[in-house]
Amino acid sequence: MALPRNINASNPASSASPGDGDDELRSLKQDLLDLFGLPSATNITGAILSLGALVDGKVATDTVVKADTPFKRLIGTESSARDVRVVETAGDVRLQRNTNTEASPTWANDVQLSSAGIALHAQVFG
Repeated sequence: MALPRNINASNPASSASPGDGDDELRSLKQDLLDLFGLPSATNITGAILSLGALVDGKVATDTVVKADTPFKRLIGTESSARDVRVVETAGDVRLQRNTNTEASPTWANDVQLSSAGIALHAQVFG
């Protein structure tokens, strides 16, 4: 299966054969694997994304993203918005901005905090 994929809660219809349930479960599992980019039949040893406890209906702690090069991308909806991300790579933390389109981003470093000693490299947004 490939993306895009339409997951419809009204399918299968209530009149469908109960014997089709195993097919539907396999299909849903495959959808989840594809949506989250996970390998099939692999032991997952840690959460991909974890959220803290809820306080007044809001997450009380920050999200944790675990990956080889984790990042958090922010795209505002206001007319002067920028497409930016915070990324960790090899122990360095970088604030980057997209210099291309949303669909095909090209990332330029604006601020970098280096893990190899005290070093701060900064550029002003253009």
